[in-house]
Amino acid sequence: REPGRGDKQIIGGDFDNCRDPVTGQASAWVMSKLMDLLPYVEVSPSECGFRWFAYGKLPDGLDSVTGTGPDDLSQEMRDHICEVKPSAQEKLARGENPFNNVEIYEHGRHLTVTGWKQGGFPAELEDRTNSILKFIAPYLKHSKAKGIKASARSEDKHADRESAFKTLARLDIRDVIDCAGFTESGGQLFGPHPTLGSTTGKN
Repeated sequence: REPGRGDKQIIGGDFDNCRDPVTGQASAWVMSKLMDLLPYVEVSPSECGFRWFAYGKLPDGLDSVTGTGPDDLSQEMRDHICEVKPSAQEKLARGENPFNNVEIYEHGRHLTVTGWKQGGFPAELEDRTNSILKFIAPYLKHSKAKGIKASARSEDKHADRESAFKTLARLDIRDVIDCAGFTESGGQLFGPHPTLGSTTGKN
């Protein structure tokens, strides 16, 4: 969350399995949605999709919104994506659509960045709250439909989890890891990695 922006913060989005990693050709549907959103856009690490970021706020305390867009990819694009992403082929085998997946996160998730900026989009993050709300409206309307979900933070859920942690017995690291031969300094234990070893002995 940025100072001076009220309750708006960085929203992270992911369009997955929508870009041909060989030719660079992307889904027309995804590109049209990105042009509507106008966020900062990068090619994803797999080169099969896009990561995007903007300032904004999801409604009703939502953490995330996910879903799937229409499959408008050519067979060649699908084949190239499946070569890089076997999980896409596995979904196809189960009769699921793995292409043009949509993920938007406000909280509780990290998204990797590549620095491979997509041309034609802003170089800096801008407030895109209205565009984001317009984009996710169909997913929220049909949030109970197959393949689309919206998750919200639950203070009760977090409180229950915190309470459960407090009931667990305290566990010492030495009960889990063999620290024989390690040295202790300043409350830290130093020793070589058990299988990889170490040149300093202080991993």
